[in-house]
Amino acid sequence: MRIPRLGLQLLLYFLLAYVADGKAQTVDTYLDKAKSFNNSSVDSALIYVEKAKSLALDKKDTLKLAEVNNLSAYVLLLNGQHDRAIEELSFNQEALPNSAHRLLSETHYNLGSAYYLKEVYDNAIEHYLSAIEHFEVVKDKSGLAKANLQVGVIYEKLDKMELANYFYDRSIASSKSSLEAHPTTGNSQPSSSSEKAVLSKSMLEELGDTPSITKSFVHFNMGLHLKNTGRCEGAIEQFRISLSIKEQLGYGSNIGKSHLLMAECLISMERELEALDELYQAKTHSNERKLIQQIEQLTARAYSGLGNTEQALEAYIRYTNIKDSVATLAENERIAEITSQFETEKQAQEIELLTADNQLFEARLSQQRLTIIGIVLMVVLVSLVLYLYYLRIRTKRQLEFSEVNRQLLQTQLNPHFLFNALGGIKHLLAGNDSKASTAYIQNFSSLMRNILENTTEKFIPLEEDIETISDYLALQQLVHNHSFSYTVEVDSKIETDLLLLPPMFTQPFVENAVIHGMKGIDNGQINVAYTENSEALVVSVTDNGSGIRTNDKHANSMHKSMATTIIEKRKEYLAKTQKY
Repeated sequence: MRIPRLGLQLLLYFLLAYVADGKAQTVDTYLDKAKSFNNSSVDSALIYVEKAKSLALDKKDTLKLAEVNNLSAYVLLLNGQHDRAIEELSFNQEALPNSAHRLLSETHYNLGSAYYLKEVYDNAIEHYLSAIEHFEVVKDKSGLAKANLQVGVIYEKLDKMELANYFYDRSIASSKSSLEAHPTTGNSQPSSSSEKAVLSKSMLEELGDTPSITKSFVHFNMGLHLKNTGRCEGAIEQFRISLSIKEQLGYGSNIGKSHLLMAECLISMERELEALDELYQAKTHSNERKLIQQIEQLTARAYSGLGNTEQALEAYIRYTNIKDSVATLAENERIAEITSQFETEKQAQEIELLTADNQLFEARLSQQRLTIIGIVLMVVLVSLVLYLYYLRIRTKRQLEFSEVNRQLLQTQLNPHFLFNALGGIKHLLAGNDSKASTAYIQNFSSLMRNILENTTEKFIPLEEDIETISDYLALQQLVHNHSFSYTVEVDSKIETDLLLLPPMFTQPFVENAVIHGMKGIDNGQINVAYTENSEALVVSVTDNGSGIRTNDKHANSMHKSMATTIIEKRKEYLAKTQKY
């Protein structure tokens, strides 16, 4: 029953993971993940950017897609892919409304950075200045600081220090952090009107006669400064120059704002008719509700100044309606923001619950995995123990079998000797030699006692082996009517009571010397010598006989075969049981 339950839990785990991924992963989630990899792994950041883009496309959310494109372009710029970054931002330029100041400010700033890195400085300045306009609307001081700083850097590269210092000062005015980044960029922004006028003229001289976005930007700022100081004629002139340059360059940014400011100046100069023309131009080039609201308010003032109360009232009603709609829109945006925040928090809670469930489930799976691993290890361990026990039993049985075979072979040697010994007794009894028979029987008894006592022993002292060989040779000498003589020599350095050797191990070789070596000769000699070298005990059996004749097919061949085979097998079993 355990395995089906585990399979069901695994299936449930993957289903939960799938559902959690589908619910929890939003565009913002992927964007946050992408941002976390900005400085560590560009490839990983791009993977999450692509996921966010795919989700935004599925939802047909233009603003989210633009936000994704801005982050994508930023990551691509980090990776040195400038052209691809520009391509990503082309959608933002075409699809975003002019009211999307925050997204447009980032878009133009990233475009400026892309062209700056490509060293196309004219395009870079144009986009940085556009970014500055949008940063001013949303009052993003940090954005203003970095955009002005970048423009200053470009003009410094172009060796136009008056312009560079101007934008450096604007950057410093927006953020003190820029001063830390560029400590040599100058002092504070000029405070007096004369200083500002001189600085603006110096900047225009550096720019020369060629129309540029920067020149229109400088003229616009000069007009704004003159208007704020009450010099409306000069302000209108500067606004017109700025608009003329933009018209030559086909640059449509801030056109409506310039006409609105000129209209405000004209109304203050009681030139309402001219102001109405400017307000019409401002309305034509504007699509932002707040700007249109200001235009209708000024339109009402202009008609009121002309005494046209009917037109003034209509303009004021339009102004009120737009004001209410702007307020309603702001309220809706605030409600939408609160709702979005609530939904986000709700999603976050759901994510936390799902995460907790997943963690709990993973903990259970981990515990089950550990249990299964433990069971498997236990089964393996038990199997190993049983196998080792089996090997031990088998080895023990093999050793017991070897021991039985060793003892059997040892007993096989005894009947072979007894056969020869009994033959000798029979020969003596047949000759009625009672004295020799008695001596032989005594020696035979002593020999049999040693053989019987040593039959069950694996090893015996060397002195017992020497005694057995001496008794055996004495018996054989009597059997053969003293046709041979023998010697048993033991090296005096050998400790015969300490050295051990297998019982009946030497006897077959001595027996071969008697049977085969002494056959057919009257003055035979057998010598048995026990010596010791640095490695082993050496027992040498020598005789002066003719050796084993290969044409003797009776006792010689049979005896040689039995003795050799028995000794070799005893050696084999001793090697298994005693590791010798």
